[in-house]
Amino acid sequence: MATDRPRYTISVTNEMFQAIEDFRFKNRYQTRSEATAELIRLGLEQLKKETANNPNEPEHMLPIAAHELKGSSKKAIKNDDDIMKDDKF
Repeated sequence: MATDRPRYTISVTNEMFQAIEDFRFKNRYQTRSEATAELIRLGLEQLKKETANNPNEPEHMLPIAAHELKGSSKKAIKNDDDIMKDDKF
């Protein structure tokens, strides 16, 4: 299925891969991509909630508006390497 959405590839640990697969099957997502995108969306929503309560948060951690996450977003995330510095996930 062709799409005009941006694409990229990531490498994950075996544990993270299994967690994504478990989430996918538990929530009946047809593809791993759909499940992964939903997990990212949920994580960004949580980040938005956390940073809304902490105005001293560094600029690169400011949340993306939910409407920017839906559909094909034309804005790039600044410093996307900073989003997941934890090697666990």
